[in-house]
Amino acid sequence: MVSSEILKSLKEKDLSDIEEIKYKKGFLLVKFFYDFDKDELAAAKAYADEEETYESESEEWYKELYLPYLYDIALDNVEEIIDEVMEEEEVEGQFLAYDLDINNPTYGEFVALFNDIDEEKDIEEVMDELGL
Repeated sequence: MVSSEILKSLKEKDLSDIEEIKYKKGFLLVKFFYDFDKDELAAAKAYADEEETYESESEEWYKELYLPYLYDIALDNVEEIIDEVMEEEEVEGQFLAYDLDINNPTYGEFVALFNDIDEEKDIEEVMDELGL
């Protein structure tokens, strides 16, 4: 596994603030952000407003409609990116998503673990080992 190639690939796929977290040899643990573009933010707002369940931009509107819509977009896109990297670099990969920040819902924060195909490790175990 060539960590530098995986990091390069993640950068090329428009993820931001990619940070390598030191772990064991044969594994690459990275933290990164998925930044929503203006179209994704507009689509989430349109969806949330269309529902008319809550007052626009109220706390419930954010928590029940707007943020879950954005979260799903981020999950789908990051999953696609991780799958592409796995195929391109012939590695295994897993990721975890953090909840979106209601005070700044313009990005999603993620952690991904890449490793050689013959290695097995659960990303949640790795996070626990590192106290993250």
